[in-house]
Amino acid sequence: MTVEDLGVQVPTSAESYKLLLYEEGAFFKAHRDTEKTPGMFGTLVICLPSEHTGGEVHLSHDGKKMVLETGPTSQFDLSTLAWYSDVQHAIQPIKSGYRPVLTYNLVQIAGVRKPTAELLDENHSRLEKLLRTWKRDFDYLDMFVHPFEHKYTEASLRASNLKDRDGALGNYLQNVCSANGVYFFLANMTHETCEDQYGDGDDDQTTLYHVTNPSGQVIRDSMYLDHETFLPKI
Repeated sequence: MTVEDLGVQVPTSAESYKLLLYEEGAFFKAHRDTEKTPGMFGTLVICLPSEHTGGEVHLSHDGKKMVLETGPTSQFDLSTLAWYSDVQHAIQPIKSGYRPVLTYNLVQIAGVRKPTAELLDENHSRLEKLLRTWKRDFDYLDMFVHPFEHKYTEASLRASNLKDRDGALGNYLQNVCSANGVYFFLANMTHETCEDQYGDGDDDQTTLYHVTNPSGQVIRDSMYLDHETFLPKI
């Protein structure tokens, strides 16, 4: 699910690149990955079980920083890491043991705009701008809707149960809504098409039901939707 977590929504392959063995004292200075094959947009690293300390991966992009650790679970577990090629990253020195990793180039099909951390930031910026200007530009709409990828039962519909990319997206939407004074809710959705009563065509009806807050508390049983309320896919 690594590619989904990166927000990539097009066919992608992971092409084997190198097997690396970091021993005590080994490190890698901060750098960005170059395009090693056409269509490459990121790097996938699988850290194999081998007990070690140190070797943290420091990521940075556009003023944001993150540290990924493989040492704490290295004795028995695999660790999977991935980042966009335009993200700067550095491997801190290994303090003890050995850190064996398999590296892969993440490659997408030709003819599609290559995903990058910068592009993901652009998508988020557009959403944040939309929420900031909602009252001014979309005062006729009561809500915006963004579908998730997985289906959820009424019993499981809460933020803590969102799966894979849905979880990352849900967390982001909660934060951006809170920062802009917008309520964030979850719901199940149905869509029905039926012939209208005059036989002139079909009537489409989309309904939200079992509307809850992020913790799963039911706020409303059901409501009808206007198709204008759907957000572009993030």
